[in-house]
Amino acid sequence: METGQMETSQMETGQMETSQMETGQMETGQMETSQMETGQMETSQMETSQMETSQMETSQMETSQMETSQMETSQMETSQMETSQMETSQMETGQMETGQMETSQMETGQMETSQMETSQMETSQMETSQMETSQMETSQMETSQMETSQMETSQMETSQMETSQMETSQMETSQMETGQMETSQMETSQMETGQMETSQMETGQMETSQMETSQMETSQMETSQMETGQMETGQMETGQMETRAGLRGLDNQKAFPPFLLGETTPLPPPPPPLPPQLSSGYPAPTPSSRAGNNKSRGTDEEGRHRKGPFSSF
Repeated sequence: METGQMETSQMETGQMETSQMETGQMETGQMETSQMETGQMETSQMETSQMETSQMETSQMETSQMETSQMETSQMETSQMETSQMETSQMETGQMETGQMETSQMETGQMETSQMETSQMETSQMETSQMETSQMETSQMETSQMETSQMETSQMETSQMETSQMETSQMETSQMETGQMETSQMETSQMETGQMETSQMETGQMETSQMETSQMETSQMETSQMETGQMETGQMETGQMETRAGLRGLDNQKAFPPFLLGETTPLPPPPPPLPPQLSSGYPAPTPSSRAGNNKSRGTDEEGRHRKGPFSSF
């Protein structure tokens, strides 16, 4: 897929009319990500499934089910995500103009991923080297399906998300349910991008219904619960989720906090058993205790007088 004017099926970038997506005025000077489109690339279902970006070889990056071999960002973590220009996808950017970029579902520079919401991550000059997108990690983003390693998405825009200068420190994807992230229906009407803007981008059918981009600050964004099975980040609550850089969800199970997986901390070991008791309440005699008791009498176990410091007692 050459992102020269790359477009993926179902998205015609005539005026970048994504088939499902209505880009009602979406004009992009550099590009539109109506469904999501990156600089010269668009994807209608934004399945960037086969999405490839010229800068980015996401060659099979099917972010629609995009499994990123390096990482399933089902923990989607965009740790160290520099979102200097970045913003999150579901983010409705009504009139949000992104000078350099927007990522509708996610899109990075020349790259975009439909399910991959690097909306959960995206950076305009974002080197997605840290960039990890849900179901896709472009941390050198080698997702075997997609390798956006060192993806510089300079014209990156994300139609669903637009980060013109939007620092996604506000980026959030809380509750984002992107069932197929149907941004195919996403209407980015009025999305005009000088470089691109998604003004009024309504992700109309984009079922970001759950997705509340409620202030998830992920400057180091990690949408850790984000399961992107179908990139179904359903209930990804990353609301106010502050993520720490370096947290990578390379293992789906390990990356979830224990309380989310139903794990409990092990109970402390039982106390050591008490010595046996006689009916009198005193410990039962043992060889050592008998020897100790006999010391007061000055005899050893056979009744002989002991020689030693205690024999005078």
